[in-house]
Amino acid sequence: MMKANVLKVMMIVSGALLVLALVGMSIAVSKPVHIQQETNLVNYTQKSQFDFTTYLKPSYLYGPVPTTPVAAAQYPQEVVGNIAFTYTFQPTAAKTSGTAWVEAVLENPGIWQKKLMLVTNTATNGNYTLNFALDVLQINQLFDSIENETGLLSSTHRVTINAYFQSGSVLSMQSLPITLQNNLVSIPNSLNLIQDAGSGLFAYTITPATPVTAPAPDVNYPSAVIDSISFTYTYVPTTPTASTSSVQIIMENQGTWQKKVSIVPQVSNTGNVSMNFSISPDQLQQQFDDIDKETGLTTSPRLVTVQALVNADKNTFTQNLPLTFKDGVLTVGGALQQQQSGGTGKFDYTINLKANSIYDSSTLKPTAPPVTTSPPSFDLSGKPVVVTPVTPAVLKPGQTAFINLIDSMTVNFGYQFTADKPVNNLKTTVDITAVVEAPQSWSKSFPLLSTSKSGNIAVNFPVDISSYSQLMSSIRTETGVSSDSYNLTITAAIHTTGTSTFGPIDETSSPIMKGTIKNNVLTWDKDLTTSKAGAIKQTVTVKNSDKIIGLSISTGQTLFVALSCIFVVLLIGFTILYFMHREPAPSDYDRKVRKINKTYGTRIAESNANSSAESETSVSMNSMGDLMKIADELGKPVVHQSAGAVWKVQSYYVIDGNTRYQYSIPNDKAEQDVRDEEEHKP
Repeated sequence: MMKANVLKVMMIVSGALLVLALVGMSIAVSKPVHIQQETNLVNYTQKSQFDFTTYLKPSYLYGPVPTTPVAAAQYPQEVVGNIAFTYTFQPTAAKTSGTAWVEAVLENPGIWQKKLMLVTNTATNGNYTLNFALDVLQINQLFDSIENETGLLSSTHRVTINAYFQSGSVLSMQSLPITLQNNLVSIPNSLNLIQDAGSGLFAYTITPATPVTAPAPDVNYPSAVIDSISFTYTYVPTTPTASTSSVQIIMENQGTWQKKVSIVPQVSNTGNVSMNFSISPDQLQQQFDDIDKETGLTTSPRLVTVQALVNADKNTFTQNLPLTFKDGVLTVGGALQQQQSGGTGKFDYTINLKANSIYDSSTLKPTAPPVTTSPPSFDLSGKPVVVTPVTPAVLKPGQTAFINLIDSMTVNFGYQFTADKPVNNLKTTVDITAVVEAPQSWSKSFPLLSTSKSGNIAVNFPVDISSYSQLMSSIRTETGVSSDSYNLTITAAIHTTGTSTFGPIDETSSPIMKGTIKNNVLTWDKDLTTSKAGAIKQTVTVKNSDKIIGLSISTGQTLFVALSCIFVVLLIGFTILYFMHREPAPSDYDRKVRKINKTYGTRIAESNANSSAESETSVSMNSMGDLMKIADELGKPVVHQSAGAVWKVQSYYVIDGNTRYQYSIPNDKAEQDVRDEEEHKP
């Protein structure tokens, strides 16, 4: 019995240890011996920072006390010829070298924009002055051409002159907006700007328009006295070249019919062209009469066009001279000369007269001189009123930025790329735009600056707060919808590329400077610095550094597999030994006896011999509980007796006189064993 209990304990212990070993083995096996790990070969950081300076108009709030502002200079377009500009820039640091250039931006705001280079890249050192000019007539013609192509007309032609200066990675810009509207040229009197990089000043001189030569008036002649008209047509090309020329007349009843008649067939020329021909008014009139008779129409006036054609270098120079017959009068057009880019053409003619009593001569020549007109008198002193440069008031920290008090704003933007390994061919491109929007209603975008540099970037540029405020007011008036607040967001779209020994770098970022305009107050977010980390990475296979009970993964796996095997063997061995040495399971007979002894053992008396008598009456009880009830009623003890050595019948009884109350438990298995033994006897 003792040995079986020991084996049972050993079996339970080995089973528990096996479970622990299996759990440890599952944990160990679930962890890979080798893992994939990303390694940073090159670490780099992109840092962007906005900063700004707000310049104020003179005001009673922040000072200085405002004076009556000087209006922009305005000139009638008809008297403005060429505008010669100068731009002078003085860097803050003396003898600063750099590159300067000037461009003009023609635009219909928010729709189209066209740039014209006025001064190409110019190397500078210290103070410098750039000279350039604008031809108002040509600018208006360019606007008209673009508007005809796009079909989008604008009553105002806006031209902005941008002067740039770049030293290293620092780029500064000064703008001068010019407006062509209502036949006036408007140029702001605020021509100077002080920035961190230095101070710039525009100046200009206006050359009055060239007096206009009016064409000679048409000349009238009585057609009845004209015999013929002798013409000479000359053409002088700008550059001598080969050409072909011809002359034809075009007769017409305007809007009804037209007839062309060749007068001078096509001839070849080299250099200047000269052609002589004549026409007879009487013959022309007769042809009109014949055509009117055929058509049943009456042509009045009778129109004849003398047309000279010169073809050179695939271009055709066409010049027309109109002749009109009406009410006995021949009218000859007065514009005898025409100039185009290819050359200059000119008609000349002589009227050959019939005998008459009107004129003393037999010929007439066109004698009316061209009329020269001058533009209206206007005071063009050559230079505008230049405001004496003063240092503008700057908005101080803690002061409220009222939109109406902001004169100008300069924004500085810096971008820095740093890496822990060498990076070559580093190139950075930045496009800066401003977006004005009414949340969930409308938005408009304005390009501010675009530049590309090797390495880091530091630029400054103006932000036209006043213009944006006017835009919001205009849209509010147009739509009738107002917004509680407006957003002004300046975004720098950055693209950086480079190479390293570990691979290429291609990064983008879009730092922003966000402001809110509410109740005519501009407030900028305080977070103006952005940092973005990046890396060139490599994936490698490395040994897993995790531990299992202080052991490496591979050692832990081996240990727990071995322990699992050992404990399996021990569990099997102890289980076999236990079942070999354990007591057989108690029978139903034994369990009943043990239960009675356990329950009623203190009330049972043991008997060594069979005390039954033949005269006793035996009463069998259904259960031990029933027998105990009899004992209790009679106040008699319960006697226990094992009946017979073979049968082993366990009898429990109470004797009351000659009556024996009895409960017996037979051993069926012992009885069967005896029967089997009897059957196998010889």
